[in-house]
Amino acid sequence: MHIFEIIGWVIFGIMSLTLLKHNQYNSPSPNTNTNSQDFNDKSITKLQEFLNTIKDLVSKDTQKAISLIDKKLKKDSIRHHDFILIKANFNDLKNEEINGIISNSEYGIKKNKIIKRFLDLLDLFESEDLNLD
Repeated sequence: MHIFEIIGWVIFGIMSLTLLKHNQYNSPSPNTNTNSQDFNDKSITKLQEFLNTIKDLVSKDTQKAISLIDKKLKKDSIRHHDFILIKANFNDLKNEEINGIISNSEYGIKKNKIIKRFLDLLDLFESEDLNLD
């Protein structure tokens, strides 16, 4: 394992823990306005449909799934940095494969780890993280 890859995993772990703590202590308060609630329900449904599409796509075409999130993810989202790290790790893996410096088994293991991190990140997304208009 390269030193930069180890550093990337460590940074990702620290950022993930920070985000989980942030979400745990800063969850929004329930909204009692019914009109706003209807809007939120539609927004959540739209979000879930989009994320389910991405989750279905990730095993078939990981690059396309990453590209779709890249287009929709707001740059000011607290999850943007985590996504950038996953995207960089995936691009590094593709370069290793293209250059023939990684075995097929190593490639499969690394790709599965990246996909797992990507799916975990998708589960953290909220409607305010994505442009779904």
